[in-house]
Amino acid sequence: MIKLVIKELNRYVLFNDVSLKAKFAIRNNTTNKITNENNDSTIAYP
Repeated sequence: MIKLVIKELNRYVLFNDVSLKAKFAIRNNTTNKITNENNDSTIAYP
């Protein structure tokens, strides 16, 4: 019983972790684009 609850909890945490990472990745990507536009030495990817 307890093991099942822990398994469900882990799945929930993992799912939230993945969606959080996705949100941060999108945010970081936009930040990187802005930084690249301001810095001529880096290549700005479309």
